[in-house]
Amino acid sequence: MKTNKLFMVAIVATALLMSACGSQKKYMRTAFDLIKLTFPDARTSMTGDNKVKVIFPQNDMFDVGSSVLKPKFEGRVTKFAEILNKYLETKLNITGHTDNTGNHDSNMQLSKDRALHVQESLVGHGVDDTRMAHFGLGDTQPIADNNTDAGKAENRRVEFELYYAK
Repeated sequence: MKTNKLFMVAIVATALLMSACGSQKKYMRTAFDLIKLTFPDARTSMTGDNKVKVIFPQNDMFDVGSSVLKPKFEGRVTKFAEILNKYLETKLNITGHTDNTGNHDSNMQLSKDRALHVQESLVGHGVDDTRMAHFGLGDTQPIADNNTDAGKAENRRVEFELYYAK
């Protein structure tokens, strides 16, 4: 009798977990769809673990050696903040990157500053600071050729990773 009760509890727990995973996936899929619709020119992807990754177009955010957001990016920040504020069961990792101009230490600091400034801008648009974390990876993960101006511009970026965290 005891074994049957434990078996039933296990079945119910598994069913609840599977239901929760399905609803998390649907929740994140809806967020993904809205981001894709709002920012059709951004590189937006959804991973198997239901994380949404967003990279805005090249050279859209920062000048060389700067962590100050370009004014034209503020509109994107506003729209992105609106989306984040619709999906309150998510958290966001913000990762800054640089091109290979400058030395390793300065690039690491610059990438951290870029991520921090984007986070501060999102907070300024109403996103709860406790939902976000920022990191800097310097020039360690280029996505384009650092031997061309276009490639360098593409590498000066901040990546966003949105994930379910209720």
